Amino acid sequence: VNYFPHLINQGKTLYILESKFSNNGYSTLFKILEVLGQTEYHYYNCNEKNNWEYLLAKTHLEDKILNDIIETICAKNTYIIRFVFSTINHWNYMVKNT
Repeated sequence: VNYFPHLINQGKTLYILESKFSNNGYSTLFKILEVLGQTEYHYYNCNEKNNWEYLLAKTHLEDKILNDIIETICAKNTYIIRFVFSTINHWNYMVKNT
């Protein structure tokens, strides 16, 4: 994916992320979209140590904070991510907006 929309009306999930995690929540959401957009089938396995370390470096976050942000994203119905054993897999937001 070379492009994904940054919609004006992002809904409650983005607002909750920003409220709980300040700019870290907001920017992490879009950095995850960027990573998924660059991967085959929009699949990113965080179980692979190098992948997790890359995501930590890209977001400039500590392990616990990044985990908390991802868990918050997964708990919301507006964004659908399967988060199983620290794996970000096939985000419908990416698929339906490409």
